[in-house]
Amino acid sequence: MNSKTKKIVITNYQDFENIINELNESLERIKELFNSENNLMKKIDNTDIWSGEVQEKVYSKYLELSECYNPVIKSLETYIKYLNNTLNSYKEMDKIISRSVDNNIEDLDVN
Repeated sequence: MNSKTKKIVITNYQDFENIINELNESLERIKELFNSENNLMKKIDNTDIWSGEVQEKVYSKYLELSECYNPVIKSLETYIKYLNNTLNSYKEMDKIISRSVDNNIEDLDVN
C-alpha cells in the first residue's frame, strides 16, 4: 500500500456523513478553482496586453487541460451520490432490522 494512502475507519453514520460533507466541500472548492481558471484564461485570450508565442502556448495548454475539468467534477459528483445512496440504504436496513428485532424480542435467545 502506498505510504501516502489515508485509511479512514467509519464507525457510525455521523462519520459517514462527515466524509460526504468534506467531499462536497472539496468539490465546491474545485469548481471555484476551475471557474477562476476559466475566467483568467478568458482574460488572457481576449487581451492585447499579453500576446505572442508564450501567451498562445499557455492558452493552448489551458485548453488541453481544461478538457479534464468536467470529467473530474462529474466523477466526484457521482461518487458523492453513490456514498449518499449507500448511507441511506444502510440507515433503511438498520430500521428494518430494528423493527424486526422489536417485533420478535420475546423469541430471541440471547444466551
